[in-house]
Amino acid sequence: MKLFLDIIIYFFSILGGIISIWTIYKWLKPLQKISWKKVQKGVLQLKDKLIRDNYYPTLIVGIGRGGSIIGALLSGTLGNVPILVIDRVYEWNAHQRKEGLLDELKITKNIEKVLLVAGELHSGNTAKKYTEYFNEIGANEVRMLSFMKEPYPTFKPDYYFIETSKTDIRFPWMLTKDYKRDSKMDYRTKSI
Repeated sequence: MKLFLDIIIYFFSILGGIISIWTIYKWLKPLQKISWKKVQKGVLQLKDKLIRDNYYPTLIVGIGRGGSIIGALLSGTLGNVPILVIDRVYEWNAHQRKEGLLDELKITKNIEKVLLVAGELHSGNTAKKYTEYFNEIGANEVRMLSFMKEPYPTFKPDYYFIETSKTDIRFPWMLTKDYKRDSKMDYRTKSI
């Protein structure tokens, strides 16, 4: 009986050590890097999901830098769907971020089935704003795709590849650690 208890104690000691090492490793490794190979895999899986849902967009709209890259890759894999790239601006009022459109768009063609594409979706506010906007300008059907999303956005995408609560993710198009997610530039001012 004593031998059995000793074995159980050693087993749980080893298991506790492994869990401790794993926890320390995860804690010390906060940065998650996404490779181009993973992007390729994700784009192909997302394309397959669109096809399974019988959703063939007539226009892909890439939101921001990440959305433009994922959108362009999807456009090519779906057979050269027209692509438009847009960006958003944030205005800060009383420590609260307000989403804004960079510019009004005048689109009359290819808006039957619009696929909005983002590289990463955090709160979902930008996705919601653009979904509402494209519905207002006459799109028949608008769907949202995000390569990566956080677990509990207020506006959920129809399609996504990665769900994570990690906030420090580096995509392959973020070439340096100095890559800025939010621009401090005032887009309303013209540069000379």
